[in-house]
Amino acid sequence: MVIKERRVFNKLLQLIDKPEIIVLIGSRQTGKTTLLKWLEQILSSKGELTAYFNLELPHHLSIFSQSYQNILKHLQLTMPPLQTKKKLYLFIDEFQYLPEANSLLKAFYDENENIKMIVSGSSSVEIQKKVKESLAGRKRDISIYPLDFYEYLRFKDKNLPVIELGERLPDSIIAEINNEFYDFLLFGGMPAIVLENNIEEKKEMLAEIYSTYIQKDIKGLIGQDKILHFNNLMQLLALRAGNILVTDEIAQKVMTSRYQIQKDLFILENTYVNFLLSSFFANKEKEVIRNHKTYFYDNGIRQAIINNFTPLKFRQDIGSLVENCVFLELKKNMKIDQRLYFYRKRNQSEVDFVLSIDNENIPIEVKASSYSKIPRSLMSFIKEYKSQKAFVLNADIMNVQENEGCKIYFLPLFLASEVGRMTG
Repeated sequence: MVIKERRVFNKLLQLIDKPEIIVLIGSRQTGKTTLLKWLEQILSSKGELTAYFNLELPHHLSIFSQSYQNILKHLQLTMPPLQTKKKLYLFIDEFQYLPEANSLLKAFYDENENIKMIVSGSSSVEIQKKVKESLAGRKRDISIYPLDFYEYLRFKDKNLPVIELGERLPDSIIAEINNEFYDFLLFGGMPAIVLENNIEEKKEMLAEIYSTYIQKDIKGLIGQDKILHFNNLMQLLALRAGNILVTDEIAQKVMTSRYQIQKDLFILENTYVNFLLSSFFANKEKEVIRNHKTYFYDNGIRQAIINNFTPLKFRQDIGSLVENCVFLELKKNMKIDQRLYFYRKRNQSEVDFVLSIDNENIPIEVKASSYSKIPRSLMSFIKEYKSQKAFVLNADIMNVQENEGCKIYFLPLFLASEVGRMTG
């Protein structure tokens, strides 16, 4: 089994021999099953005892629908080494289908030191309902997103150059990488889509992923009678990626209540499909609009929903595509001590993103084209919050400027995934 490189590999390896249950959470088709099978392959190659169950398969689900004692007996009878206390690495895929999951996993954790559980699920709404507080301190949640651009290139057997702040890349390298980045902007980072070379097949696969999400994840959460308005909401959110979310306006257009929209937004965020970004504010709260921007979890799925795969050079929404992509690159690669916001004052002064690390606030401006000037709104933020670093992500300009004691780094958009590392 050939496995392409994911950044999360090392983290999973570090956790594999810790006692906590590993829980992989993410939307459909982001590679959770592949990661489980990769871990199982690694452990099996080392002579470890492993077992894999996919609860979408009826015969596997029937095994885990029994009592804890009967499940344990099944494992002991089918894997005799368990009777000699040999450690078992137990992989459970599509964990959200597991009935009474919280009590079952708690029993395995508390009563079987020789069983290490690694589970995955597509809906953290269902998972959180199931595990509740009973697994507090007993599990480690790992979010699995679509590929970032670094991973996208690795899937293509190519590399993203590792550079430090202030370093520059040759123009020829920037142009070469941009050719790949533009494909990534249009079709997104779902692993199967990245590996597919046929354009029409990519489009059909993206439409199928979205359809499966609605049929398998959403219908059970909101009910058949609400599917139509949910589809309409998804289309509106896809069209408005990168924009301020006005809940009352959305509710009016979808013809449902504000409460229902808020409920749907919660579901979308917890199924890793749409994310809300909070506004940044510090000492001058009255000057800042305190609301949210909306971002979609994958550009390719976004295009499938609005049925628009027009090449980038002919698009009117290139700015939204780029901003949505940069948001995802930043979110996927933030460290535990980093927080992401947007900034907008009542006088319309706006900065696309603010990356907060401890007491440092780093403004990030995003431009779809080549850009070599320091934006006024960026400069205004730098002056007010005494930032020491700032970024202007643009098509191909790469240099460093200094103003008001702040170093402003101009970087190609394809390096957005590296900003967290560079500033950490």
